[in-house]
Amino acid sequence: VAIILLVVNRFSIGENHIVQLFLTANMVIGAFNLIPILPLDGGRIVRGIMGHYFGIRKATYIIIRLGYCICILFFVIGTYAALVYNIEYIFISFLFVYIFFSTRGEKEKIDLIFAKNLVLRKKSLFNEGIMDVKHIVAMESINIKNIFDEFTLEQYCIITITDAEGKVIGNLSESEVIDAVIEHDSNITLGEFYNLIHLSF
Repeated sequence: VAIILLVVNRFSIGENHIVQLFLTANMVIGAFNLIPILPLDGGRIVRGIMGHYFGIRKATYIIIRLGYCICILFFVIGTYAALVYNIEYIFISFLFVYIFFSTRGEKEKIDLIFAKNLVLRKKSLFNEGIMDVKHIVAMESINIKNIFDEFTLEQYCIITITDAEGKVIGNLSESEVIDAVIEHDSNITLGEFYNLIHLSF
């Protein structure tokens, strides 16, 4: 749209203030949309690029943290401008507060998508019969969500649980951890979940 308006404005006879206004507005909106914050397009573009190096899930976490910093920065700038120059600048602060909370929703969304992909990948394991394994050793006091964050789409994870003295308590499969995250909303430790599923037998 901005390019069309630029052409129209360039070849219009005389000065066209309306076209110039729309041109400026579109340029500002376009520039704003390229800020590297989720869920803006700029954040999605940067996440896509970083996803090739870190994986889409880890890239999302990085962009979310970057987005928090940018939102806080613009909130401070907007508040300062409203107090020093014109109260109308307060809309900048409100806008980035809204984006801040929208960004938090992206983390929950990517976790659900990742969990779904893990489940689909598990079906692929059953079909092919073989997959590379990633072995994780963790203490029983670790929150199960921290283990979930270590999962990748390329390897199937086996978790060995130890106590404070380093003695092995038992093992959990990746599938069991995924079930725990879904059923208990991550509010459970490895040791608690291990005892829960074994006491139920």
